[in-house]
Amino acid sequence: MVVWVSQRSVPEVQNVSTIYEAEKIITGHGVAVLAFLDSRSGAHGDELAAASRLEDMNSLYRAVNFYQTTSPDVAKLFHIDPEAKRPSLVLLNKQEEKLTLYDGEFRASLIAKFVSDNKIPLITYHHHTGSRLSDI
Repeated sequence: MVVWVSQRSVPEVQNVSTIYEAEKIITGHGVAVLAFLDSRSGAHGDELAAASRLEDMNSLYRAVNFYQTTSPDVAKLFHIDPEAKRPSLVLLNKQEEKLTLYDGEFRASLIAKFVSDNKIPLITYHHHTGSRLSDI
């Protein structure tokens, strides 16, 4: 219960302004979504916040943290070309050490689907793991 309440007290979308903040996200745990925007407020920021709420409703705990930045230096750390058309969005799955670029329309429902499709690691059947998977 305490974890649930503490997760709900964090803003839906957190601002990332510095390299230090970005590095903490990259070296942290879990799944992170970062949007590189022209402005922290406006239609794109609203869509990102709505996507965060949609994603949050589909899980018992906040499994994905959403961030936004206007800093080209922060964008570079997430392998976003600072000259790229904005908005740009990436999903960082630290468990799989994978960064996935979103290339769809910047709408909450589409972003939430992208996150949902990419946040859970794929299970690859292998003879070493097969017996463990069959016990599930």
